[in-house]
Amino acid sequence: MPSRSPASPPVLPGFEAIELIGSGGYADVFLYRQQKPERLVAMKVLVPEAIAAGSGAKDFTDEANLMAKVSAHPYIVQVFQADIAPDGRPFLAMEYYPGADFYDRAKREQMTVAEVLRTGVQLASAVETAHRANIFHRDIKPANVLTSEFHRPGLTDFGIASAQGPDENIAEGLSIPWAPPEAFGESATGARADVYSLAATLYTMLVGRSPFEIPGGDNSPLSLMSRVERNPVPRLGRADVPPSFERVLDVAMAKMASHRPETAAEFGRQLQGIESELRLSVTPLELAGEARSFRSRTEADNDDTTRVKGITEIVAQPSNLIRSTGQASSPNALPQRHREGVLGEPEVDATVARAPQGSTEELTDFVAPKINRASLWVGGVAATIALIVAATFLLGGRGSETPAPEEATDFAVNDGFDSPVAVAPPPVEEIVAVDNEDGSFTFSWIAPSDDVEFIVSEDGGAGPERISETSVVSFAECVEVETVATSGLISAATRGCA
Repeated sequence: MPSRSPASPPVLPGFEAIELIGSGGYADVFLYRQQKPERLVAMKVLVPEAIAAGSGAKDFTDEANLMAKVSAHPYIVQVFQADIAPDGRPFLAMEYYPGADFYDRAKREQMTVAEVLRTGVQLASAVETAHRANIFHRDIKPANVLTSEFHRPGLTDFGIASAQGPDENIAEGLSIPWAPPEAFGESATGARADVYSLAATLYTMLVGRSPFEIPGGDNSPLSLMSRVERNPVPRLGRADVPPSFERVLDVAMAKMASHRPETAAEFGRQLQGIESELRLSVTPLELAGEARSFRSRTEADNDDTTRVKGITEIVAQPSNLIRSTGQASSPNALPQRHREGVLGEPEVDATVARAPQGSTEELTDFVAPKINRASLWVGGVAATIALIVAATFLLGGRGSETPAPEEATDFAVNDGFDSPVAVAPPPVEEIVAVDNEDGSFTFSWIAPSDDVEFIVSEDGGAGPERISETSVVSFAECVEVETVATSGLISAATRGCA
């Protein structure tokens, strides 16, 4: 929270101020009721001190323009209006998210692995959308992820975002606990910097604090910056987090930007792979202009032929289900599949014999007429042959041709979600170590397929390194190698020791 006192809400035509809902370094956020159309909006208002500083108004206008370019995305807070109040203060009217931000949530509750993965994929699609518009957020953190009334995340606060390309340097406005190491110097930042901050945000959601924060320790800005630049990413310490998730976060927070996923979409697909590994519903990556189907369609999917639905079995009911009152006995007497229905459908009612129309007589126990067994057998055979002929015609569709099976794909249908999920690459089979007689070892392996890279972790090393070669020289006695597919998914680790 800022040391200053919040300013009073401006009087805005068509809006009614309700209450203060947040304050930052250069703006206050108020809840307003818009009159036409009637709805609640969050109003971000630039404070007088920022206006007096000279650059605040321009930065505020830039933020409005940047957010307007990408706010149609379902996981980016939407901007409705940008204007200047009668008292001269610029304001943004934005979509109101009534839930707590994810930093408050992470401190109050232990979020499940499933929710963190789902939120990570959703935010990765939002960040990727911004990057494709040449916008780099530069301040992704849990407090900038809001919760809507429908419990979906919304990325906000593009106040220090850059729309001038990935080579823009930054010197101020950082949130140190979630910023990448290169942001503290003069190195260029871009997509990989946002990927780091997104991974650090997911880390916070899992453990309730930023990655390099020490509970009860020295968490001053200088101490945090030193640990971010030098220390390996601390272990999560949660037994329910799979090792694959921890590895993905480690790589995304690598000290060297070149070792991280190249894009936010690649990072999101890695999270999808973990969802698939845990047999969770796979969260779709919401990216404009990309196919959202889990499986590829074949020509047969596009034709107009009639589809044959599954056959419903009708089971004859015993005569003791019919009472003289005309009511079926307890549903417990019905077969199990009829009582429960299929996929939540209503129970199947028992059939009853009805009295002739106009009759006042009560229904009596139904007695089936006698049927000649030979006639029944002949009729049954004829009906069976007719059914087989009809099914063959409908299913075959083209005479005696055998329909070709669908081609196997690298996608899996999962609970109605329709975002493609790539298959993880095979791991390295064996690592061979050669002693270089100078205290170092050369570890080498065979690539399991073309167009893959590798993540190498050394025992006692500073962190994982992403390389394209199939060998590495190390002074460690053991290394672990993981295969990285072009989709960004990572294989299981293979360990090799000298």
